[in-house]
Amino acid sequence: MGQMRAYDATTAYSSVARHGSQVSGSALHRKVPTRWPLSLFSALLVHLLASLEIEGVPFCLVGECAQPAQPDCTETPGKTTCRCVDNAAKSLSATISETRKTLELQCPDSATKYAPDGLKGANVCAASTQKLTECHNCNPEDKCMDVNELLSGTEKVKWKSETPDSGNGPRTLTVPKDNLPYVDQQFKVGCLDTSGETEKCSVTVELEARKTSRTNNTVTCAYGKESNEAHETITLNPANNSFTLLCGTDGEVLPKNYQANYCPVDDAQKDVSTPCGGDYKSILPEYGSTWWSPETVKGGVTLAIPTEKFPEQTAKIRVGCLARAALTRGDTTQDPEQKTTVCNVDVTIEGTGSPSASASPLVPTEVVAGLSVIVWSGALASHA
Repeated sequence: MGQMRAYDATTAYSSVARHGSQVSGSALHRKVPTRWPLSLFSALLVHLLASLEIEGVPFCLVGECAQPAQPDCTETPGKTTCRCVDNAAKSLSATISETRKTLELQCPDSATKYAPDGLKGANVCAASTQKLTECHNCNPEDKCMDVNELLSGTEKVKWKSETPDSGNGPRTLTVPKDNLPYVDQQFKVGCLDTSGETEKCSVTVELEARKTSRTNNTVTCAYGKESNEAHETITLNPANNSFTLLCGTDGEVLPKNYQANYCPVDDAQKDVSTPCGGDYKSILPEYGSTWWSPETVKGGVTLAIPTEKFPEQTAKIRVGCLARAALTRGDTTQDPEQKTTVCNVDVTIEGTGSPSASASPLVPTEVVAGLSVIVWSGALASHA
């Protein structure tokens, strides 16, 4: 029959209606042209074929043809679902974060398979993978890796399926909050044909870094683009005289010479990545560099001020952490939009008050009382 274009059956029916409006009753058989039965037959034939597909070209009953399903990723509370379809290869993107902890991937049918290697265990493809067909056997040489290498925490995560791994049911990966990384990370997964030679779709998944957090007087820094929306704040006084700053293996303490210099807090727009050289002695007269001690295990420092060394006037300093220039943990992309942020901590060191006021010589109450009597007696004598 050759290639046929989509046909709107209402056109044929309109033609029938116009012819029919010109005749009525028994005159129909006498006055209808010989082509009338052919027009009626053509309209009925089109109506029948409208639901069929001729050489891949769909017929439409009314209006435009329905569009085929498209691959996409949709976000719902706590979850992102990515759906690949068989008729279009496409690159998709999804995010796993504190608010959307679960990723679900759906390959279209039994004629496809999950990549890499059926999404068994914790396998994913490195973010630098150009083609999923290159990612297999799950070893670094073939761009395959364990997703836990990109995460933090002690709990291990893995892909889950409602059907056996050999089946083609959806695959899900859930990352608990405590496993989120301290820097933004990425990996890839997707669908291949059963031969493993044709990519049906790929999904680039961003592991969004956790937020910088404070627990009591300990600040744990993170460096994702959404990790540091505001400065953390700490207040120290003689009853609460220390705080700990944890930069982790992904960061380093700033200012680099934090034992000798501090960053001022008078400019809210600046952060600890800006060069600064405040002299501790100018705000903490009895300052000593031994107040700082390194936290070697978790990568950070602790500031502990001796209770008797607090200043008379309240002082403020700013310290923080910055992600290391070259991250070697995991396999991150060099996407220019994938930037890190600075973790800033503003520390208020409360003053003890002015000693001059507290050390002022006090006049004994007996002297005050005696003077009052003398003044009162003198007042009476003047009125006598």
